[in-house]
Amino acid sequence: MDTNIATILKAIAYTENGGKVDISNPKSGKTGEMKSIFQYTPDTWKAESKQYSGQDNLPMTPENESLVAYHEIGDQLQKGLTPQQIFSSWNAGPGEPNAYSGKFSNGNPSKGVNAKYGVKFDVPGYVNKAMSYYDKFQKTGETTPQTETEQPQQSNQNSGLVQAPQTSVNMNMPKANPGLLGNIKPLV
Repeated sequence: MDTNIATILKAIAYTENGGKVDISNPKSGKTGEMKSIFQYTPDTWKAESKQYSGQDNLPMTPENESLVAYHEIGDQLQKGLTPQQIFSSWNAGPGEPNAYSGKFSNGNPSKGVNAKYGVKFDVPGYVNKAMSYYDKFQKTGETTPQTETEQPQQSNQNSGLVQAPQTSVNMNMPKANPGLLGNIKPLV
């Protein structure tokens, strides 16, 4: 498992969930996001889960969501995005890696109120919060996988994603929580 990807993954989960990640009962967002650890919108989940699993209508489970997010972040790092740009894109959309600078790519401020939903947004504030988690997790090494068992699970043909061994990134949650897995394997 790439610890930088895991650190970014965990920082996003904490930022999206106000510092308290409840994998077993995630909340939905105020601007159309699904009940999701990483606050995926339905369209984004459909596209990203298909891209990384090859299947339509992949169920949003903590395992699937964590694996899709892990691979999505890995791709963004391979494209040369910085953690700040990944956080910016996660919050503002994939075409907005520099919205954390205070402006969207169209020149509009990246802080304001969403006209459709009437919800405040603050991309620079989001990125600052995510970076504070990222820095904390890097310094403390809290993304080191805490192995629960060394028995790898079999590939689940119903979900389309190769299941990782039952390990989880330490998120101060009960060990039964299956999301944010360590030892991520490539998707087939």
